[in-house]
Amino acid sequence: MHMEETEFLTKKEKILIKQLMLLPLLHNQKKEEVDHKTIPFPKNGIKLSYILNEFIDECGGKEALEGLTTKDICDQFVIPATQDYELSYCDMILEKAKANAELNGVVKTATVFISHAWKYKFLDVLSALEDHFKDEPDKIVWFDVVSNNQHKGPELPYEWWATTFKDAIDQLGHTVMVMAPWNDPIPYKRAWCIFEAYCTSVTNAKFEIAMSNNERQAFIEECKHGPTIIINKMLSIVNAEKSQSWNPKDKERIHYLIRKEIGFANINSMVFDQLRDWVLIVALSELEKVENDSKDEADLMNLVGTLYKDQGKYDKVEPLYKECLAKREAKLGSDHPDTLMSMNNLAELYESQGKHNEAEPLYKECLTKRGTILGSDHPDTLESMNNLAGWYTAEGKYNEAEPLYKECLTKRIKVLGRDHPDTLVTKNKLVVFHGRRYQTSKTNQLYKNLLENRKTKLGSDHPDTLMSMNNLAELYGSEGKYSKAEPLLKDCLKKYKTILGPDHPDTLEAMNNLATLYFKRRKLLEAEPLLKECLAKRKRILGSTHPDTLQTIDTLTTLYFKQREPHEDSLAEITTILGPDHPDTLKAMGQLVTFYYSQGKYEKAESLYKNSLAEITTILGPDHPDTLKAMGQLASFYFEQGKYEKAEPLYKDILAMHQRIQGPDHPDTLKAMGQLASFYHEQGKYDDAEPLYKDILAMHQRIQGPDHPDTFEEMKRLAGLYSDWRKFHEAEPLYKDLLAVRERILGPKHLDTLTAMNDLACLYGRHRKFEKAKSLLRECLGKLHSSGYGFLHPLTIKCRQNIDYFHEQQYYPCVIS
Repeated sequence: MHMEETEFLTKKEKILIKQLMLLPLLHNQKKEEVDHKTIPFPKNGIKLSYILNEFIDECGGKEALEGLTTKDICDQFVIPATQDYELSYCDMILEKAKANAELNGVVKTATVFISHAWKYKFLDVLSALEDHFKDEPDKIVWFDVVSNNQHKGPELPYEWWATTFKDAIDQLGHTVMVMAPWNDPIPYKRAWCIFEAYCTSVTNAKFEIAMSNNERQAFIEECKHGPTIIINKMLSIVNAEKSQSWNPKDKERIHYLIRKEIGFANINSMVFDQLRDWVLIVALSELEKVENDSKDEADLMNLVGTLYKDQGKYDKVEPLYKECLAKREAKLGSDHPDTLMSMNNLAELYESQGKHNEAEPLYKECLTKRGTILGSDHPDTLESMNNLAGWYTAEGKYNEAEPLYKECLTKRIKVLGRDHPDTLVTKNKLVVFHGRRYQTSKTNQLYKNLLENRKTKLGSDHPDTLMSMNNLAELYGSEGKYSKAEPLLKDCLKKYKTILGPDHPDTLEAMNNLATLYFKRRKLLEAEPLLKECLAKRKRILGSTHPDTLQTIDTLTTLYFKQREPHEDSLAEITTILGPDHPDTLKAMGQLVTFYYSQGKYEKAESLYKNSLAEITTILGPDHPDTLKAMGQLASFYFEQGKYEKAEPLYKDILAMHQRIQGPDHPDTLKAMGQLASFYHEQGKYDDAEPLYKDILAMHQRIQGPDHPDTFEEMKRLAGLYSDWRKFHEAEPLYKDLLAVRERILGPKHLDTLTAMNDLACLYGRHRKFEKAKSLLRECLGKLHSSGYGFLHPLTIKCRQNIDYFHEQQYYPCVIS
């Protein structure tokens, strides 16, 4: 509306139009754009004590303001009070001070920026600020409702927010965000608050969160009972892309700036860091206030330790947990529930640090005492049961783990309900346990159901939901469904980085898993930098001796083997760090043996294999999975060396032990059975190999289903046996079935499908059906060419060689071997 048009409006109409143009914060705009350099930031702030006293009195006292939001205060009190001046409330005070000396000093250049949501109740905001600045009641605060002119303002372009506003936050150097209520942090849902938090972070300004004393104490008390759940719930609320504003245009401008400057994922991560740091600061400040050797001191010590643990800062946790346990034992006794909580926490920490031997006795003692004192169905007892089952699983003691998981899940459903987070934790662990031990055809759906359940109950960005996403991706990877696993792992890693931070142990686990998937897909160029980054961070954060660090070293070392690079130094590093008797040193020794073997140093390799097996058996026991793996490596070595009389008893022992320890259907049992079958096959003992191959195929079809990659592989091995045995009529239907299934599942031009076509052609050729063989091979070549594999692809070369070979045998007959 142009100025000449307003001359015919009444005063009341003019006021109405101006009020319709109002925006809540620094953005009461006219439609036209202006040069952002000509618009200064309003730097005036007001004494907090004035707002708490005189301003409230002007508005009619607290009773008149009860239940009103900041937006209500602006519309009902600030705008009418400043109407005649058409200035901000602060500037109006400056004008009034010219005639009223008592107002001198009330308004000055602000030193603190107040970030808050306009939908908060105004008195709650003031209560939080009053408590936060109780030692500085006259602090000059930049409070938008009084610092901004609520009557007029230009349409501010992107450049103003990216420069002038951000510079103002930098100059103020101190931002206080009002958080009320603590269990529904509205500021993290509001676009302006998130943008203000971003500006504070990028300018390295001081950031604090203000709560009323009652809110703060309620928050601390709640955190004492389960800080991880509380923090994760708060973090799951933060999503800058879904943030809102009173004025839709403000949201559009802020979202545009976020996309242009930093991106939503990065700003979310920044806000998460601010929130986590603030919670820790509050807990530490409370810890400094409490009396020595009091119950509150122990409670807060436990809280601070848990907050450090959730950040992956294990080195700071252990002394806190140990001291807390000692204090609780001394003050409360060794059987008190709080003492047992500390014992459980210390055991969990030891397991996170890879100190499994220290964790075991604590887990067992804690479970026994909790069961006796609190009862077998108490939530704390069930927590200990769940933890001990997890420890057994990590140690490969599956027969001890499974009944504990089942009992724990049954009782948690009864006591806590099916959808309680703790119930979902145990359900997740049991599903993963079954997936890794049995991997039945139902496992896939169980993983999916659990992921969807967590998305519904906790949200798609909750850390527990991400854990389920990671587990489903790992399952896809184990099934050979890499194209399904990769996007899940990428999404999981991205979200972990945002929510937990780039250095959190769970983030590094996701990074390691993605790198391992790349490795399995032979994407070595993508895998290597991720593994190196993961290794560097795990060394720095978890330490060089942590099992997760050694896992990454192991994968990276294997990658180097694939690349045929020297890596004795990386393997020797583990031995130096851990000593010769550590299980992971022995694992590394196995890699070194493989390295010697690849160089033809057979005597040295054999000696190392035997020493490694002897030491692993002594340290871990004869039934440990790593012991059986070492036995398998030695058996394979003897087999490859032609020392069959030494290899056969080892292969038989390995199979018998797997059947006894893990059961006949376990993947490791089937693998051991396959190794023995291959051993017989290679020696031409077809009668011994056939029943083993048949049993393996039948079990894979029953357990994993007819379309599982492992089922395909076993079908191919049995067909290969019949082909070598000259049993054409038994081999042909298997090769045909394999080709048909791969065409159906993978498509007619997939490399595995074309490999199956080549295998069937070779069967025809070996049994002198040359025309059929050559026809199939030509079809295979045509599909390879149309799929872009090229003349130098190994399968292309193999098909051409086979055509030439079978043509020669057809017209120049000789014995086909």
